[in-house]
Amino acid sequence: MQNLVFAEQINGITRCNGCHNPAKQKGDVDLTTYDAIMNNMFVSNLVIPGSPETSSLYQMVDSE
Repeated sequence: MQNLVFAEQINGITRCNGCHNPAKQKGDVDLTTYDAIMNNMFVSNLVIPGSPETSSLYQMVDSE
């Protein structure tokens, strides 16, 4: 798996930012910035460093 570039690949998932932004934070998750994602990485295993395939964020995005 190649490394992700936040600005090009993750932040481009704008359909998620409608509900997961600083104002709404659905599920207590903000996906608008890299720092916000890293601050929430342990919420429901959102991001698992070194094991992206097991992170819930990866699984949600990969399934669509």
